[in-house]
Amino acid sequence: MDKAIIALKQGITIELQGHIIKADISPCSFMNKTYGLQLSLLLMKGDVAVSREYVHNPAVFPETATEADVQAMLEGVKFQVCPCCGTPTFVSTNKYDNRKARCEQCAAREFRAELDKIKVAEDAKFKRQCDKMKAQGMKYMVDIVVHSTGDDKVVTHFMSDLPTDMIKFAKKAHPRAVQLDIGNAKAL
Repeated sequence: MDKAIIALKQGITIELQGHIIKADISPCSFMNKTYGLQLSLLLMKGDVAVSREYVHNPAVFPETATEADVQAMLEGVKFQVCPCCGTPTFVSTNKYDNRKARCEQCAAREFRAELDKIKVAEDAKFKRQCDKMKAQGMKYMVDIVVHSTGDDKVVTHFMSDLPTDMIKFAKKAHPRAVQLDIGNAKAL
């Protein structure tokens, strides 16, 4: 095994196009013998990783890779400036990347803001549902996770009285379930 590959297994710090990069071999390269060599790259700004990128070559394998193979993979790495904050970041080669050329921190900030909006709307919707059920005389709610042969789902049951045998109730309510996980009953 080439000494450059041995060093990459432990992780190395390199300079690439004027940027400091921490590089190592991605675990994917070892989990599947036919996957090929994948490098995990962290773009550093001081002690902080500001961007992550993966470089993959399915024709090169960790056991036989050479320093020349690694250099060829690194030649395809490109950098850009985050349009939000000016931090350097990788130009992603991942077709599923949704960062829109932003650094990890700026992309994560936008994702958190989007999730917060969704959570506020879902919480308001759930509160309206609880209020409606309470107005109909319901006193309790129980969440049951229904595991089926397809997707699992959480079903909320509203009840005026708690059944004496919650397992029997859940099995009757969901006869096709493979498994049921019953949550604690909560008062409305």
